[in-house]
Amino acid sequence: MAEIVTRPGAWTDAELTPYKAWWKEVMKAGSSDASVITHRRTVSDLLGDHPSAVGVTPETIDALSAEEFVKLVTGHFAANNAVLVIAGDVDSEALKKDLIPLFGSWKPAAVTAAAAPANDVRSQKMISLLDRPGAEQSLIRLSAVAVDASAQSSPDHFPMIVANAVLGGGLASRLTSVLRQSLGLAYNTFSSVITDPTFAMLTLGVYTRAASTGQALDALLEQARRLREEPVDEIELGAARNAIISSFIMGLDSIGNIADSLLGLELFNQPLSSFGLYPQRVAAVTAAQVQQSAAKLLDPKRLSITVAGDAAAIEKDLSKVRPVVEYTPEGLPKERPSF
Repeated sequence: MAEIVTRPGAWTDAELTPYKAWWKEVMKAGSSDASVITHRRTVSDLLGDHPSAVGVTPETIDALSAEEFVKLVTGHFAANNAVLVIAGDVDSEALKKDLIPLFGSWKPAAVTAAAAPANDVRSQKMISLLDRPGAEQSLIRLSAVAVDASAQSSPDHFPMIVANAVLGGGLASRLTSVLRQSLGLAYNTFSSVITDPTFAMLTLGVYTRAASTGQALDALLEQARRLREEPVDEIELGAARNAIISSFIMGLDSIGNIADSLLGLELFNQPLSSFGLYPQRVAAVTAAQVQQSAAKLLDPKRLSITVAGDAAAIEKDLSKVRPVVEYTPEGLPKERPSF
């Protein structure tokens, strides 16, 4: 590891070749994965040309030379822009002495911070439909972005985490109990929160039959409305908070999970003391805070709707909710025939 970061110039084009091949295989797999493509389309709809929405092509991978790779490493993966995490039964003082000869020659660089997305998230007026002719199943995603909720210090961060658990945190969650068990509309339901230093995104979604796509979308929108307009009852709120805290405590059994958590705090410029306060902060979230956060985050004007499925079978039902814009299965603009 020390040699890689301190002597990046040692890389050659021949050494990069197997990694390029692996990268292209990963990219190929992702290009046929509806969850990956709809995510990129969603980020693009909400935030425009954000890096998370930009896909990599085989051509850009092949064009990367060892010289350019070294420039990327030295310009971004530098001593003043990296965090080294070591977890285990170690003697910290002895370890520090060992690290100096290994990493002492690692140079800092003039690193340019990534630009944050604009605070005014794009207004959402359309449904993005990735047409997959003949598909018997549809994937529906509702997503919303908060540019100020990614860090644990944000007042919206923990209410958003609890809201996510209410929606999709296990068999008793709303999406599972309503869409799958009560209405029988879903093969699978999900909700998630993803964060990076520039934004947080809450997503709720469902895999459903093509014939039930319109009904499933209506049911998802209803769950978003409920969270915005109705306070979560105390039993449901307590179950959601307990599920999050229990998951956190169970993760303490893995030293890798602990290291990942501490690394995340460093990358988000949060104090390491936040790690021990996590259960306390989750437990302190109130129903009013969840509703307030949901009202802001799941505002219909800020809520993107992205669907992957057979346009011929589902577009009519989708258009009852919003106008529909069609894209290719890869999420690219679809050229309509001219007559």
